[in-house]
Amino acid sequence: MIQRLPLGRKIMLLSVLVVGGALLIVGAATTFFLHREEMDAMDGRLRDDARHYLEEFRKRDSRLEWINPREVEELLRPGDNPRRFLEITGPDGASLYRSKNLGSYRLAGLRPGAHTREIGEHGSRVVVVSEGGVTVHLATDLDVIEELVYDIALSYFIALPVVLAAVALGGWWIARQALAPVRGITAAAEKITATRLDQRLPVPPVCDEISRLAMVLNETFDRLDASFRQAMRFSADASHELKTPLTILRSGIEDLLRSGEVSPAGERAVAALLEQTRGLSAITESLLLLARADAGKLQLDLRPADVSEVVASCVEDARIMAEERGISIETELPTEAFAPVDRGRLTQILLNLFENAVKYNRDGGSIRVVLRAASAALTVTIGNTGPGIPPEHASRIFERFHRAEHAATISGHGLGLSLARELARAHGGDLTLTRADAEWTDFQLTLGVAPALAYPNPPCLVGGADDNPVI
Repeated sequence: MIQRLPLGRKIMLLSVLVVGGALLIVGAATTFFLHREEMDAMDGRLRDDARHYLEEFRKRDSRLEWINPREVEELLRPGDNPRRFLEITGPDGASLYRSKNLGSYRLAGLRPGAHTREIGEHGSRVVVVSEGGVTVHLATDLDVIEELVYDIALSYFIALPVVLAAVALGGWWIARQALAPVRGITAAAEKITATRLDQRLPVPPVCDEISRLAMVLNETFDRLDASFRQAMRFSADASHELKTPLTILRSGIEDLLRSGEVSPAGERAVAALLEQTRGLSAITESLLLLARADAGKLQLDLRPADVSEVVASCVEDARIMAEERGISIETELPTEAFAPVDRGRLTQILLNLFENAVKYNRDGGSIRVVLRAASAALTVTIGNTGPGIPPEHASRIFERFHRAEHAATISGHGLGLSLARELARAHGGDLTLTRADAEWTDFQLTLGVAPALAYPNPPCLVGGADDNPVI
C-alpha cells in the first residue's frame, strides 16, 4: 500500500511511523521501568518498617504481651496508615497480631520476600520478614503506584497525536524541500520533445545523487539528440534524394507507354512497373512529410473553409472506390461548418480514412460519415463494417509501418494513419480510434479552431502547400 503512494507522502508517512513507533517503545519502557522502580522503593520501605518492628520485639523480648492489643498498638501503631495491613505470626505459625483492616484475609503462610496480592478490592504489595521465630507480614495497597503509572500513560497518550502531527508536518516540509530539485527536473523533462531535444535538465549546485542523476540524464539526452537528428536528416535526405530519380523514372515509364512501341505483353509489364514506381513515390512523399512533422517544419495553408463541403467532396471520391465492392456510404453532414484548415491536407486526411474504410471493409458493407460542429472544435467520425482491429493492434494502429496480421494481404505500407494523425495534430486537433470491435470500426478526426495554439509544435503557416498523394 505504501509503495503506491507518491514519494513525498511516502516520506511523510514513514517519518510518522518511525517516530510514532519510537515514542511507543520509549513510553512503554518508561512506564515499565518507572513501575518497577516504584515497586522496589515500596518494597524497601515495607522491609525497613518490618525490620523496625522486629527490632522492637527483640528489645522487649518476652515482656511483650501479644494478648494485650493496647500494648501491641502502642508499639506498632497500625492506625497511623490506614492503607497498611499487618499480621504477625509466631514460631508455630499461629497469629500473634492482625490489624483490624485485614478483616478475614490472612497474610500468614507467605514465604519471606515480596509478593503482590489482592486484599479486598485493591491490589496490594506484601513484604514478609522473619527473625527469631517471629514473622512480620506488612502490606500496603498499590493505588499510588497505579495512579502514577496511569497518569504517565495518559500523558503519553495525549501527547502522542500532537507529536505525530508535528512530525507529519515536519516530514511534509522536509519532503517538499528535498524533492524541490526533482520537481524542477520533472518540469524541465516534460518540455523535452522530439522537436526540442536541445533542452536540458537543470543541474542542482550541490553535488549529490540528484545532481548526478540530472547530469546522467543530460548526457543521455545529448546522445538521443544526436541520434535523432542523424535519423531525421537521413530520412529527409533519403526521401529528398529519392524523389527526383523516382519522378524521372515515372516520367520515362509513362512516356514509354505513350510511345506505342511496346508490345501488349510488354505494356502490361511496364504498367506494373509504373504502379510500383507510383507506390515508391508515394512512400517517399509520406516519409518526407513525416520528417518535416518530426522537425516541426510541417507547412500548412490555414484558411477559413467549409469543412462540410470538403467532407462531401471526399465522400463523392469514396463512392467511386466503394462502388466496385457494393459498399454503401451514409452521411450526416450539416449545411456548413467553417474552421481554419488547409484544404489540401484535410482532403489528404479524409481520403486516407476513406481508403482504409473501403479496403478493410467486407463486400456489401457500409460506411458512415458524421460531422459534428461545436464552438471549440469540429469532429468528423468515419466508421465502417469489417473484421475489426484486434486489441493487441489497436494501441499500435498509428505507429509507422505497423500493419495488423489480417491486413497482410491488403496493399498498403502502414504510413497512412501515421501521416493522417500528424496532419490532424498540425491542424490543432487529433485523430483517434474510438471503436474497434468485430462489427464496427470508428475513427474520429478532431479539428481545433486555434491550431497554432493547440499544436504542441506549431507548423509553419505559409500559402500554397501542395497536396500529397494518399498512402
